[in-house]
Amino acid sequence: MIRSVRMVSPLNKGKLEQVHHFLEVYQNCVNYFIARLWSEQKFDGKYLEREYIEDAKQRFNLTA
Repeated sequence: MIRSVRMVSPLNKGKLEQVHHFLEVYQNCVNYFIARLWSEQKFDGKYLEREYIEDAKQRFNLTA
């Protein structure tokens, strides 16, 4: 069985810019955590302390 997705209405330019911006912020945030955790040699696999999350929220202007 072949599944396919048909775009009924393609993304308009405004939505495309929003998605592009979101993906850029997401990528920057992930890279920030990788660099920070790597530099601190934090490889224990546990949840992060709240300070890491708060720093990222301020740095990237995140709400969640």
